Amino acid sequence: MAIATRLRQFLHIVRVLSREWRCAKLEPEVPLMDRFLSPGAQCVHIGASDGRHSLYMARRVQPGGRIFCIEASPYTLGVLAVVRRLLSVRNIVLHHLAIGSMNGDAFLVTPIKRGRHAGRAFAFISDKPVVEASADCDAGFVRFENEPVHVKTLDTFCVEQGLPRLDFLRCDIEGAEILALAGGHETISRDRPVIMLEVHPIFLAERFESSADEVWRLLADLDYHMFYLSEGELVKAVRFFDEPWRDYFCVPRARLAEFDMVSPRG
Repeated sequence: MAIATRLRQFLHIVRVLSREWRCAKLEPEVPLMDRFLSPGAQCVHIGASDGRHSLYMARRVQPGGRIFCIEASPYTLGVLAVVRRLLSVRNIVLHHLAIGSMNGDAFLVTPIKRGRHAGRAFAFISDKPVVEASADCDAGFVRFENEPVHVKTLDTFCVEQGLPRLDFLRCDIEGAEILALAGGHETISRDRPVIMLEVHPIFLAERFESSADEVWRLLADLDYHMFYLSEGELVKAVRFFDEPWRDYFCVPRARLAEFDMVSPRG
């Protein structure tokens, strides 16, 4: 790894540690995860990044719970590995791979900003290298870096890890959520986990020839109901909003009463 990259990674680690000590920069939806997490819960975090959500989740599922962190970027996974060790978080398990609709190989595509900094929070998977920045120029990205990454389905991953069940699934993968859900159909159908899903309508269309409506139908067919944060409360959604992204809590009908969710009428 180049010296400049190592320095950036070191500074990234310092920022993450500072964030954890100050309990800073948490999205407003994060505290609502408490409602769905309990000691012993088995959780999968797809697109774990530097652990912002994983570290929070890990504290709330103790004792006995585990967070399986899946991250396609070796740089970001390296940050999380060091932070996990320095904070002595023993119930986080790290995996370098991507989750998709089938097993195989792909590319992790990382946008590069005009100042040559990597936009790692916007990285996504693709079955072929991406060269032209296209619409991403509007976000200040001018080119892409492509790294090979191994891909597994969520179903395959859970079988290989011997998960007795999946209680909670967090997914933030820049439009590839349609692939992750399709590849996890068997596990989701069997275990009925609560899913905290970041939906990206624009990226779904531009990168994966899909749509927020297709994601909605997939979940609705599995008898899930979607909720979003509004004025501090979770409100039932009737469709995904047409906006760049938003987090939703997706709860199977059979578990609505368990979490004191408002049951839909009709």
